[in-house]
Amino acid sequence: MGLRSVGMQVAALLMLLPLLFCPSRLLAQIPSGTLRGQVSDPSGGAVPGANVEAVSSSGQTSSGVSKSDGSYEIRGLAPGRYVVRAQAKGFAVFEQQSVEIVASQGKKLDIALQIAEEKEQVTVSDRTTNVGIAPQESATSLVIKGDDLQSLSDDPDELQSELEALAGPAAGPNGGQIYVDGFTAGQLPPKADILEIRINHNPFSAEYDKLGYGRIEITTRPGASQLHGQILTNLNDSVFNSRNPFATQEPGYHSEFFNGSVGDALSKKASFFFTIFRRDIQDNSVVSAFDLGPTLAVTPVSQAVPTPATRTNLSPRFDYQLSTNNVLTVRYQFFDNNLRNSGIGGLSLESQGFNTHSLEHTLQVSDTQVFSAKTLNQFRFQYLHDDTDQTAQVLQPTVSVLGAFTGGGNSIGISSDTQNHYEFQNLTSLFLGRHTLVVGGRLRDIQDSNTSDADFNGVFTFPSLEAYQAARQALQTCTEGGGTSCEASGASQLLIVNGRPLASVNLLDLGLFAQDDWQLCPSMTLSLGLRWETQNDIHDHSDFAPRLGFAWGLHRGPKGPATTVLRAGFGLFYDRFPYNLVLNAERLNGINQQQLIIPSPDFFPTIPPLSTLEGLSSSLHELSNRPQFASSLPFAVGGEPRATGDKERDANTHLLTFPWSSSVSTR
Repeated sequence: MGLRSVGMQVAALLMLLPLLFCPSRLLAQIPSGTLRGQVSDPSGGAVPGANVEAVSSSGQTSSGVSKSDGSYEIRGLAPGRYVVRAQAKGFAVFEQQSVEIVASQGKKLDIALQIAEEKEQVTVSDRTTNVGIAPQESATSLVIKGDDLQSLSDDPDELQSELEALAGPAAGPNGGQIYVDGFTAGQLPPKADILEIRINHNPFSAEYDKLGYGRIEITTRPGASQLHGQILTNLNDSVFNSRNPFATQEPGYHSEFFNGSVGDALSKKASFFFTIFRRDIQDNSVVSAFDLGPTLAVTPVSQAVPTPATRTNLSPRFDYQLSTNNVLTVRYQFFDNNLRNSGIGGLSLESQGFNTHSLEHTLQVSDTQVFSAKTLNQFRFQYLHDDTDQTAQVLQPTVSVLGAFTGGGNSIGISSDTQNHYEFQNLTSLFLGRHTLVVGGRLRDIQDSNTSDADFNGVFTFPSLEAYQAARQALQTCTEGGGTSCEASGASQLLIVNGRPLASVNLLDLGLFAQDDWQLCPSMTLSLGLRWETQNDIHDHSDFAPRLGFAWGLHRGPKGPATTVLRAGFGLFYDRFPYNLVLNAERLNGINQQQLIIPSPDFFPTIPPLSTLEGLSSSLHELSNRPQFASSLPFAVGGEPRATGDKERDANTHLLTFPWSSSVSTR
């Protein structure tokens, strides 16, 4: 090879070196295109930060990001067809096929993103608890929490109605019972304050005095480790509802409530949770009755009367860890309820309205201590103070015309009631292998001081509107004739009460129990319990109530739990003799107050002094040592013998029931 040939090769190599080390220069010589456009949301607004990709047929990807005004641009695209994709947080992925890029030209492609559709799979089950051989896993047991709890009403009155409907019919004359953190009495807390609700939990347990069917157990929320809260408001106005067909002119009404809660940690060992609930209801009660007009002609009455009501509920709770195995909980609840124009509606005229104001303070203290891995102790104390005042707006005698109307003053009169409830509980749980033993007791004291002049104004009862019309016509004739003390007959009776308005009662009851849930084998549980109860103000002071429960898993699932359970139970249950009956016996004992009935009075509408009346009879209440009613007793007023009346005897024994329950549950 000659020198000239070698020189030419070296020159060619030097010319290729820039291309080998700088390939972009070589590519830059190939004509390319540009993709640009605008990324927007469904409303046309700019979407910044969206990632836009252009994918060639060979799989090579070029990308760009939209700016603050939503514009994007991708340069250096080789001529050909591309798949363009765009995505941004909260939006569905955009994709367009066959976007053609031409050499040395720009392609405009505006991208409209759509809101992403979130799909959630919900599994609906007809049971909120599993079927099992444990006593609390009966077929009728329900546990409501989380999303199930949120589906219930936020209004406390509606929430209570829903829970009572879920609990079903309860045994005994006093119906079911609501427990809040293990305590009886008191108001239902707002839903935001509720952590969990258990219904018909372990029906035959000796821990409870009443049969478990119809029992509702509410657990309130403890304090939180981190700050969190919620606010909920609700408004309903009459403009959104149809008109009441029974009211020709109905005033506007509304319903609104506010519910808020907040929780946080106070320290490493302390936390709190606070709820506030406020409800304001401007409602109407519709009167649909028949009365007499100015000319004493029968006139239909159709009227809507405003009945405003307000409710305020405040409830702070504090949890403090005294030690590793000891937690103290203190909860307070303030309740204020105002009702105006109650007692109106239907056949009850506007004059029957009365106002009610209730104040309640509740303090609950609970101490939970773990003594060992096998021993748990819970001590609880509750103090509840309740003041309720009721005031009739009209204090004249009540006029009751059967089937037509009730007018005049409300027989409720003026009353005030002050109650103090004290409740002590202690429960000790022992976990002894196959045995779960719970022993404990409950002491309750109810002090009630009640002042009432109900029926002091007198109640005239007319058998029909025609009889009342005749009496009014007779009064009009007497008045037009110059009479000054006009009276008329026609009423079938007058009921009136006189005496001392004040009555008080102090009722104590005590219950001790022991309950053993014994797992005989993996498929069988036997529950044995015994309860002893007593209370004052009655003759019977000692009652024993044995309890028995049995659960047998007939079939087991592939992983072990029972799928079909046969369950049976038996128990004795004593219903408490309520304090209001003791209060009535104290008030209507023939000395403190006398309830007088005068048949066919001829002095309507005035009531003369009771000492001047003839033919009085009295209805007395007293606690009897025998579970029976009816006897007679002569009664005298002012030292003169009067007609024989009826003496009502309230039985002092508990209502004793022998419920037997059996069921087969399959899941």
